[in-house]
Amino acid sequence: MSLPGNAYVIDSNGNAVTALYGQGKKRATIPVGNSPYSIVVNSLTNKIYVANALDNTVTMIDGATNATTTIPVGNRPVRVALNPNTNKIYVSNMFAGTVTIIDGDTNLTTDVPVGSTPYNLAVNPVTDEIYVINNNVAGSVTVIDGRTNSTSVVPVDQQPVIVAINPITNKVYVTYDLRGEMTVIDGATKSTTNLTLSTGLTEVNTIAINEVTNTIYVDNLQSEDLIVIDGATNQVGLQHVGPNATGVCVDLATNSVYVSLDGGTVTIVRE
Repeated sequence: MSLPGNAYVIDSNGNAVTALYGQGKKRATIPVGNSPYSIVVNSLTNKIYVANALDNTVTMIDGATNATTTIPVGNRPVRVALNPNTNKIYVSNMFAGTVTIIDGDTNLTTDVPVGSTPYNLAVNPVTDEIYVINNNVAGSVTVIDGRTNSTSVVPVDQQPVIVAINPITNKVYVTYDLRGEMTVIDGATKSTTNLTLSTGLTEVNTIAINEVTNTIYVDNLQSEDLIVIDGATNQVGLQHVGPNATGVCVDLATNSVYVSLDGGTVTIVRE
């Protein structure tokens, strides 16, 4: 994750974050907690938040000084997300069945109960709703109202793992562990639509969304094709990119899609 001109890279083995400045010309190593697992940047406040999975904390890094503050959260924090409009940070505590909400102004915390084994989470900054994947056999998504912290539950299939949101269309996309399926949640009604992504083995690491074209991209480590979904029609297509895609991201400025492949190469897809 990065601020303009800066990049922040987790070193899980070294319990640190490496800060790169000026396209990597300068760097600093910033100690954080035990086993940093995920990171998010608030470019408006110049603060970086790191979930430390093995010591039940979040490290807040001041981007101006690299000074750190340790914030206690729940048991086994694994994912962290941000609503920049409200300056609230959301941390999924996998073994506690809770999400910790950090007030970015005060660092005070509030714990909200969700489902069993919460894992990934995503924020819709427009509606101020937070969608939390409960990675268990029952399968559900907990929706937190960011204004009141009240919750509701959307049933989905077993063992959901990845969630992403298009805030413009208010659609939420959920994928599953080693299954070629996706559930689309209508954020307004909470109704669901199930899509078939692949008839073969599917191992999804990333969902990326082009909000301008309303196109959803899903990588598949077990295939040479990128899964491409038309957000308006839910039509599913494939784009050949090469073997073992490990991540995908969208550059809205150029309408380009970057797909990282196992082995250290990148395929660029132009929309």
